[in-house]
Order: sequence, then structure tokens, then C-alpha cells
Amino acid sequence: MEKLISLPSIEIMEGGKIEEIYLTGDPFFYFRFEVNDHYLWCDYDYPERKLTSISYCMVSGPVVVHGKECLEVHCREFTPGGEYEGESFYYAEVNEHGERGLLFIRKDKNGRGVVEEIDEEVIKRRIRKGEEFVMREEYTSGEFMRRYESKGRIEGPFRVKLGEKEYETLRITKWSENELAEVYVDGKTGLTVLFRRYNGPGWDNYEELPSSPGREIEGIHFRLWYDSIPVRDEEAMRSTGFYHQSLFFSKNT
Repeated sequence: MEKLISLPSIEIMEGGKIEEIYLTGDPFFYFRFEVNDHYLWCDYDYPERKLTSISYCMVSGPVVVHGKECLEVHCREFTPGGEYEGESFYYAEVNEHGERGLLFIRKDKNGRGVVEEIDEEVIKRRIRKGEEFVMREEYTSGEFMRRYESKGRIEGPFRVKLGEKEYETLRITKWSENELAEVYVDGKTGLTVLFRRYNGPGWDNYEELPSSPGREIEGIHFRLWYDSIPVRDEEAMRSTGFYHQSLFFSKNT
């Protein structure tokens, strides 16, 4: 890889004028609701704050899943050193009211993987400060089923500074007894600019994160596991040495 993408300085400050945002993209998968949208996201693990993975993603469609017209999000995953790790496909039904995931496919670098049917609450397109919600998700693969119920609320406004760039955002906080997510959505574009994942005491790496920033909700202390930053700047994407459409669609690793 020609140039690694280093973690920018992160500063989050309360304040701003944003009260409501119309989402133009998925706040958790980061894609814009448009065919041919392309981007990458970078994950940085704590406590070292080191780059651990880079995912190159592109949106295509329409694709019909269970009789519903969907967008397909195809992501190819690499280590910081450029080694191919695997790929995933996410299919979501999107309309003016919101988004609902229907299918997820994940393959590792050896071609082994899993196909999961998804049944989840609709992610609404319009979010407003002070709103609270409960989100139910169900993932089925054969006879195996996973169910989640998370609480959430819309908070802010916040000013988020990533390196030299500053954004006026609202924050989506979503949590269960095991994990917590913070999603900062830009008021101008309706897209996620920063995702922060926290783990609760039930996770194996919880004790490895004592020096990480924490949040306490409903008596549970969550510790920050990783920051995920979507990158849409063409120059930054090309600087990694891996961004090229022919590579993205190639089956060769």
C-alpha cells in the first residue's frame, strides 16, 4: 500500500444549530442511497488507535430480493498492509420513508461465509433532536437465529472536528446490554462522518480497553473499541494505492 490513512485528530464539542436531519444515506453502513455511490471506510482499534482494516464499497442496483427492489452494497475488505480479507454484500429496500435491510452475505478470503436473512425495524429517513426509539433486528441463517433489541435516541447538536474538517451534526446513540454505538450525521449532507463502537462487560476484549474513553448508560459502563471513519475524498481514496474499479470488481485477490 502506497500510503496508509492515519487517524485524524478527533474533537467532539456540544453546540450548534442543527435540530433535524434528512438522512441521504445509511447511518450504520455509510452508503449514500444512490446507485454508483462509492467510498471506503477505515476502522481504528483502541487502545492503540491503530488502523486495523480498510473496506472499499460500491452501491449498485436495483436488485430484487424477496420481491422487493433493493440497493446492493458490495464491500471488499483489506488489512492495512493490503492483504485481501474477504467481502460482503448488503441488500436494503429504500424509499422516501426509510430503509430496511433484507439480506446480508459475508465471505472470507477463502470463500467460506454465511448468508443471513434480515428482518429489522425501518431506519427512518428524518431524525430530530430529542427523539427516542426501540429497534428490533433479527438475522436468520438456516436454523440459526439471532435477535437484538436496542434502545436509541437522537442527541445534539454536536460540532465534530476530524483533522482540519469540521461538521455540524446530530448524534444517533443506540445501545443494548452488550454494546453501544454513536453515529454522528452531518447536517449538510445527511451522511455519517464518524461511527464509534463501545463494548459492554460481556465482550471478551472489554478488559483490554480500560484506558479507552467510556460512556455509562442505564448503569452499564461501555468502553470505546473502535472509531470508523467513512472516506469519500477521491484523492484520499487513491492515495492508498488500492482504489481502482477494475480491482474492486476483480475476483482475483
